[in-house]
Amino acid sequence: MEDEKILAEDRQEETDASNVASDANPQGNSYEEEQGAGKDEAPTLSEAERLAKERKAKREKWLQPLKYFLCAASAGILQFVSALVIKIVLEKFIDPEVEIHFITNLKETTFIADTVGLGLSIIWNFTLNRNFTFKDAGNVPIAMLLAFLFYVPFYPFQIWYIDTIEKAILASTGGRFDVMPFIIAQGTCMAYNLVLEFLWQKFVVFRKPKSEK
Repeated sequence: MEDEKILAEDRQEETDASNVASDANPQGNSYEEEQGAGKDEAPTLSEAERLAKERKAKREKWLQPLKYFLCAASAGILQFVSALVIKIVLEKFIDPEVEIHFITNLKETTFIADTVGLGLSIIWNFTLNRNFTFKDAGNVPIAMLLAFLFYVPFYPFQIWYIDTIEKAILASTGGRFDVMPFIIAQGTCMAYNLVLEFLWQKFVVFRKPKSEK
């Protein structure tokens, strides 16, 4: 009788423990199931973060051309103003008709003004785009070298183009204008440069986003 009483008490304790567990977990989920459910919730947060990053990347992608345009515009203004001022100053000391041969026969004042103005523009444009547009944290000397490589073919083209257009306008107008042909030649050449250099810097110089470096 005593043994039966002890067994009955043990059964009652097990029943009470089971009822307590049921109250704590009314849905009847096991501990392993609860842990599994918790693991299922983690990817939801990761997915939200991934979508946020994708939206930010898309926004940056659309803003990038605008940022580049602003940087390139400031570099273009620097190149244009510096080249024009240098040309005007040099023509007070050098005969405007004196020519040198580089790619083509061109005015010495035009050659010097273009070269100095372009050099200042390259340094300015590279620095701004590296820090503002592409936010690149890579190897600066290599990036600068790649930026200058763009001008290996473009610089001779620019020298030839500006001199040719300037002379053509002067010839067609009978030389009635002073610096206006130079301004037109510089402006149209800068428009070509704006598009081509953006593609070069985006896909060659700064081809890797900062997060991947």
